[in-house]
Amino acid sequence: MDFEESFGIIPIKSYKNSFQTFLVQLKSGKHFGFPKGHANSLELPLDAAIRELKEETNLNVIKILLEKPLMEEYQIKKNSTFTSKKVYYYIAEVNGKVNIDKNEILDGFWVDIEKAKDIITYTPSKEIAQKVIDFLNIK
Repeated sequence: MDFEESFGIIPIKSYKNSFQTFLVQLKSGKHFGFPKGHANSLELPLDAAIRELKEETNLNVIKILLEKPLMEEYQIKKNSTFTSKKVYYYIAEVNGKVNIDKNEILDGFWVDIEKAKDIITYTPSKEIAQKVIDFLNIK
């Protein structure tokens, strides 16, 4: 079985007494989730996550809110081969004007973090959204 790692930022901004996150709809698979991507050679995980966020959304990281990344793990099937995948997400406060990379992303939008769970396509990412809600202590 092949193995693959990706790194992402869970973008957070405060908005009208709540927290919002930015979700993307990927061209590959058309599913909804958080921005993420692969590291370049010799690139550190956090650097890869910040770069991918910038490339895909044009958002800037202001502050990392949790130093230890949240991790999701799942298997995907590419052609006839299964790949074990781990994705490491850093929760970060962000700013900037959104500009979607149309080569990779179909759509992107801000949504209350509590509603993100209902929009995100895959269960492991829904679980990550719940961990973010718990971390932000949202009641």
